[in-house]
Amino acid sequence: MNPLTFIRKLNETDPEMARREYITRNLLFFSFSITFSFSLITFILYLLGKMPFDTLLILVILSILLFGAMLLTKAGFWRAAGIILPLLMYIPAVNANYIGGIDAPGNFMYAILIMFVAFIYGPRKMWIALAICLATYLGLAWVISIGYIKPFRTAEVVFVNRVVLIVGFLVSISVMIWLLARSYESEIRVRIQAEGQLNRKNEELGLLNEALRENELRIKSISDNLPLGMIYQIMKKVDGTRQFTYVSDSVKRLHGATPEEVMADANLIYGNVYEDDIALLM
Repeated sequence: MNPLTFIRKLNETDPEMARREYITRNLLFFSFSITFSFSLITFILYLLGKMPFDTLLILVILSILLFGAMLLTKAGFWRAAGIILPLLMYIPAVNANYIGGIDAPGNFMYAILIMFVAFIYGPRKMWIALAICLATYLGLAWVISIGYIKPFRTAEVVFVNRVVLIVGFLVSISVMIWLLARSYESEIRVRIQAEGQLNRKNEELGLLNEALRENELRIKSISDNLPLGMIYQIMKKVDGTRQFTYVSDSVKRLHGATPEEVMADANLIYGNVYEDDIALLM
């Protein structure tokens, strides 16, 4: 799977949906890259006896599921992958509180989850995600405080485990913020380019309108000063009557009526024309 192709090849054409798909693809790719990298680090530390097996197992499962979500997105089902992504953060966060206590580094996953939802679904859904995370965290805190759940991390592994996980979460959050900043920079750049193109088009349109007005004035000047004729436009209605839709000012000199009067009453012209010649005016 080519990373650049995966990130940039979008299926959506609607601007808002394309933005959401683009963000989803980026989040999936970077989340998988970070999770897979820390899975390898955790595996080495596990072999050295410095990392618990459950942490390694969770990271491996997350890597597999994230890769599956990438394949799902590549197949065109990015919306489904966008739902899977926050869930992949929520479940390990709950598990981290269960096995590591209320101060477990897995709490960072709640923050990453909220960021994911904000990026993909917007601020309204973000508040819903925040409410769910707070309710979950506070509920687990209460259950742990009454002794119903007892964390079972051992002192031998808790230090290295938390250092590695916190580093991983900090890197993940930094990447998310960088991705958001890059997205906004790209959007601003596109808007500036679009505004520049629009301004240039407006300038060109203004020049064309000015040239058109000059041509209209030139034609009007010529038509209004015809010594022995006039320029007109006539419309024949359904009932057979005729109406002038345009008459040059030279009609004043020829027929003694203003263009407005002639356009209101065509008989001011036709009344001065022999009946046999009326057809020639059409």
